Amino acid sequence: MGNARETAEWARSKGYESLIVVTADYHMPRSMLELHAAMPNVALHPYPVKTDLNARRWWKTGVSARRMIVEYCKYLAILGREAFLGLGPKDKAAPAAKEAS
Repeated sequence: MGNARETAEWARSKGYESLIVVTADYHMPRSMLELHAAMPNVALHPYPVKTDLNARRWWKTGVSARRMIVEYCKYLAILGREAFLGLGPKDKAAPAAKEAS
């Protein structure tokens, strides 16, 4: 989330409304989730960089298996975080805060 927040601050300071996201192919799904959470109003366009990771045989080597398992666990954690954060009312809290001012 740290990189996503930094990217969001940078994009906001530059006035960007659209970004091309360039990262490793296996890392793209999690990157898009993190960036969308940090910048919901910015259009994100994925541009995955092909790696040597074989998507059909990633479990055959220890390095590839570890990389994919760790990445998938992080992906699931972010899905869980975003689902949890999406449970509560978001828009109803904002007007109440403005009225209290």
